[in-house]
Amino acid sequence: MSTAEEVSSEEINYNVSVDLPEPPEKPLDSDCCGTGCTPCVFDIYDEEMLRWKKECDRIRSGATDTDLQTGDDIQVLSTSEFRSFALDSITRLTRDSCLYRFIIPGNRKLGLKIGQHLIMR
Repeated sequence: MSTAEEVSSEEINYNVSVDLPEPPEKPLDSDCCGTGCTPCVFDIYDEEMLRWKKECDRIRSGATDTDLQTGDDIQVLSTSEFRSFALDSITRLTRDSCLYRFIIPGNRKLGLKIGQHLIMR
């Protein structure tokens, strides 16, 4: 029978706790306006939960930020932070509408869905 001192470090199951970020705060039912806007506060919460879970998985696995970032994973638009894009051109389509073209890094597309809106500064 072996004692704890005789057990090699490879046989010990280390239960090391890691510091994980706090999960996002779930919105109250009253935070939703109920008009079907896109994105809804609950859509934003779901996206934040996915990012939080990915970050927790990354921390648990010991991977670095650059290990998980591929060109396809990086979102062009964000519902939670402002991102700057250079304006390429403005084309007047009608008296009250224009087509704005922006330069997007990596020559990617925004991927907007019908009904989605942008806030521009």
